[in-house]
Amino acid sequence: MSTQCKCLTCKQEREIERLREALSEIVNPLAKWRLELREDERLNGAMCVALLADPETYKDIARNALRGEEE
Repeated sequence: MSTQCKCLTCKQEREIERLREALSEIVNPLAKWRLELREDERLNGAMCVALLADPETYKDIARNALRGEEE
C-alpha cells in the first residue's frame, strides 16, 4: 500500500490561490473593476453593462487564468 503525499508546495498553493481569484472575478467582474479604479475615476455604466453581457469578458478572464497571466 503506497502512501501519497497530500502536501502542497508553495508553488501549488499560489497557483490555487491565483485560480480562485480568477473564479471570483468571473463570478463578479464588477467588484474587481471597482477595486482597480483610482480615486478620481468612475466606471462607465453603459460600458459595464455591455461587458457584463458579453460572454467574451468571462472567456478572457478564464483564458488568462489558464495561461497564468495576471490582469
